[in-house]
Amino acid sequence: MYSFDLRPLIWFGALLILLIWGAWELIDWLWIEETIESSTLIIPEIKLVVNNNIVDTIYVYKIPANE
Repeated sequence: MYSFDLRPLIWFGALLILLIWGAWELIDWLWIEETIESSTLIIPEIKLVVNNNIVDTIYVYKIPANE
């Protein structure tokens, strides 16, 4: 159908996508912080969950009603 092999073009496209994805992951890792900043004290509601005799602590943070 085509007069040339498409496999190198497919590999190049896959490599390009991986390079873009890797660059974004590097930027995310270095400069984007996953933090919550608040001017008021945030006190979580603590819930304990027991599953197969294993206790897990879940911290539930809610927005205060007066904000």
